[in-house]
Amino acid sequence: MARLDDDILATLRRKFISDVAARLEAMDDALGRLSSPAPGSEDSLDFLKFESHKLHGSGASFRYAEISRVAGEMEDYLEGSGSDVAVLGPLMGALRASVPGDDDPKA
Repeated sequence: MARLDDDILATLRRKFISDVAARLEAMDDALGRLSSPAPGSEDSLDFLKFESHKLHGSGASFRYAEISRVAGEMEDYLEGSGSDVAVLGPLMGALRASVPGDDDPKA
């Protein structure tokens, strides 16, 4: 039974990581919209808050501590009414760097 649970968790972890790439791309797009403020930038901030919150929780659930930590930092910044692209850009870079690749043994 434990082996089956391990296999299921490994499958779910791989699916999570493959989904993160699309989420990060969408978050990058939202960040780009914030770079040149226009109508709808509030929506971009809300989207970034929502996605960072989801990654914070799901990263922890799937045992990706670094994804969870960085997403939590971004979430805290955004929840504190932060919206400076000069802060969010490096956070996005750190979030991207926290995602293991296919050849990473942590994946």
